[in-house]
Amino acid sequence: MKPFFHCLAWAVLNVLVLNHAGAAPVPDCKSGPSKTLPTPQDSEYDHYRNAKVKAVAGPRGNREFDNRERLLPGTARNEVYYEYDLGKDGFDGRGADRAVLLVLTGNDKRKVLESYYTRDHYGSFCRITY
Repeated sequence: MKPFFHCLAWAVLNVLVLNHAGAAPVPDCKSGPSKTLPTPQDSEYDHYRNAKVKAVAGPRGNREFDNRERLLPGTARNEVYYEYDLGKDGFDGRGADRAVLLVLTGNDKRKVLESYYTRDHYGSFCRITY
C-alpha cells in the first residue's frame, strides 16, 4: 500500500509543478489597453471590455489561447485562456495588441479570473488590474 501513496503523491506534485512550469510572475501593467485611441468608442479599452463580455457569454466565437510561449501561469481544471484582438495595425491587419483572459468554465456561471495584455504579439505580458 505504501508504494501506491508514494506514486499518488508524485503524480499530484507533477500536476502542480507542470501546470505552472516556465511561467515567471507576470507584472502588473503600467499602462494597459488605451482608453482614448483612436476614439473612446473604438479604443483598445472598448475592445477589451467587449472581450470580457464575450468571455463570460460562452465559448462560441472565442479563440482559445494555448500559452505555447509559457509566459502565463498554467491553467487548472475548468480554466481556459481566450485571446482577443485590441485594434488594427493600420493596414487592415489584426495588429499586435491582444488581451488574453483566463476564464473559469466549469459551471453554468463563467467568470474572468485574470486579464493579461500584450503589446508585442505574445512576446511579453502584463496583468491588467483595472
